[in-house]
Amino acid sequence: MNPRAAVRRGLRLPIAAGARIARAVRRLTRDLRPRSAAAESLELFQAMADGAPVLIWMSDGEGKPCFFNRGWLEFTGRSLEHELERGWVGIHSADIDQARRVYNAALAAREGYEMEYRLQRADGVYRWVIDRAVPRLLRDGTFGGFVGVAVDISERWEAERAAEEMAAFPRLNPNPVLAFDPAGGLTYANDAARRMAESLGKGSLEAILPSDLRGVLDRILAGERRELRLETQVSGRVLRWRLFPVDDARAIHCYVADVTERKEVEEAVRDREERFRTLVGNIPGAVYRCAADEHWTMSFMSPAIEELSGYPASDFLENAVRTYASVIHPDDRELALAVDEGLREGRPFVVEYRIVRSDGAVRWVYEKGQGVQSSTGETLWIDGAIFDVTERKRAEQQLEAQNEELRALDRMKDEFLALVSHELRTPLTSIIGYLELLLEEENLEEEQRRFLGIVERNAHRLLRLVGDLLFVAQIEAGELQLDFVDADLAELAADCVEAHRPRAESHEVTLTLDAQSVPEFRGDPARLGQLLDNLVSNAVKFTLPGGEVRVRVAAGDGIAVLEVSDSGIGIPQEEQKRLFDRFFRASTAAKHEIQGTGLGLTISRAIAEGHAGRISLASEEGVGTVFRIELPLPLAKQKAA
Repeated sequence: MNPRAAVRRGLRLPIAAGARIARAVRRLTRDLRPRSAAAESLELFQAMADGAPVLIWMSDGEGKPCFFNRGWLEFTGRSLEHELERGWVGIHSADIDQARRVYNAALAAREGYEMEYRLQRADGVYRWVIDRAVPRLLRDGTFGGFVGVAVDISERWEAERAAEEMAAFPRLNPNPVLAFDPAGGLTYANDAARRMAESLGKGSLEAILPSDLRGVLDRILAGERRELRLETQVSGRVLRWRLFPVDDARAIHCYVADVTERKEVEEAVRDREERFRTLVGNIPGAVYRCAADEHWTMSFMSPAIEELSGYPASDFLENAVRTYASVIHPDDRELALAVDEGLREGRPFVVEYRIVRSDGAVRWVYEKGQGVQSSTGETLWIDGAIFDVTERKRAEQQLEAQNEELRALDRMKDEFLALVSHELRTPLTSIIGYLELLLEEENLEEEQRRFLGIVERNAHRLLRLVGDLLFVAQIEAGELQLDFVDADLAELAADCVEAHRPRAESHEVTLTLDAQSVPEFRGDPARLGQLLDNLVSNAVKFTLPGGEVRVRVAAGDGIAVLEVSDSGIGIPQEEQKRLFDRFFRASTAAKHEIQGTGLGLTISRAIAEGHAGRISLASEEGVGTVFRIELPLPLAKQKAA
């Protein structure tokens, strides 16, 4: 049966009725005469037109609309005046040009026409209508316009199109399509179905049908299921069947698909999903994916968020109950600025902030995430993880409190040392002064003079120690003061070498000087001399008999260089980083029982840095040590060089 004809059967009545109405209107309008009966006939026409279940319109001899019935006006939702003035306005823009061509051609030929177009209904929906018009002749036989009847055929139009597509679908479908009658007989199979049976090594279509086909059909026909799906295995392949009744259950259609590869992919996907869930479940934090919008709309949130925040993950998905931003502590919500900056620069972001749990408790969290960008640089979404670091933050806060307490104790110690050193300096100065007076006495015995010499040396040693302690206290307090004047580095080095030569000779250590003149250098001569004294004294102390200590002064590349090298016992590599710390002494010094306070190098570094310079060392245990001080030269000196 022709599907379009089958659909049209149900629409013949309104279309035929419309045709009869058009003919009656044409006769009625032709018989109208200028008498009282004519008015009654016009009223009869209007009543008949308004009561008709179709859309009726009429035009004059020039083709302009002059009448629309109530059905037309209710359908379009527009007034009679509006329709008379703009009768074409409701036709779909895609159909208007063709409709005008058909109408104008019929008007020119004074002939009837039939056409289909879409007309806008009062609710704004466009409906397909068939518009059939016939000429209206006046009493004298002249053309008086058209009488037209339009019928809504949207359901017919859609049904015809669906019927045509349905008729062509099984034949054109690249997938197997079967049809069964209610008794289970195979009534149709397309070429794809036959090819499937052949590819599975079966000689007939019946060989691949489900073994319980009869039971399946009975369940469908009994109305138990409007559609039934099942899977079977044939020759090692997985076939998926989809059966459903059609034509009031007078037939059952079936689509078949070989889903073997799809099943393997689905199984692989399930396996990956299970692995992902296992991985996410073992991560000690919440994993998320969210949109890069102002509300961070969550598309995924792992279950671990419930332990962290007290709220289930479902609360955050699509922001169904709450946004994640809503649990962030109010004082920490500026973290969004750090996140936005990371997204703009296309790099990972790391933030730490507090959240407020459902029970009101405050927890510290560490979040790391990164935006996933498209090829155009647009941020598609954000992936990240959130970890509870409350215990770590507490430990850090406790450690910071302890460090602050230690810093306070350290300041108290420095203040105490400064106070004690200051208080010791005055009596020591007096003791040394009286010792010098005693040593000037001529009647001292040799043993008395020797004892007084020992006292004097130790008093001077104690005075130097007190001076060092006071100097370190000034450094720690940021109160180091230097007196910058013109200074001759070569002369300072020569004085230092001469001052230490007797001690070097007593230790059988060769002490040499290689000094170039460094004019126009400005610095604090006393402190630079102290720096050299510390380095040369150490070099002599840590060099074994037969060794050598060299002092070098040079200038070049905008800097003055002071270098003190020795062939002494050296410093272990792992201890060199701590060598400039207060009171630190290398293990080699203790091993060789060499005395010292561990303050000399601390003071030397402070003096070098106070002159905008730097001090460095290179040492190898058992080979020797080189200390190098680099001091910037004045600009004028650099230009001259």
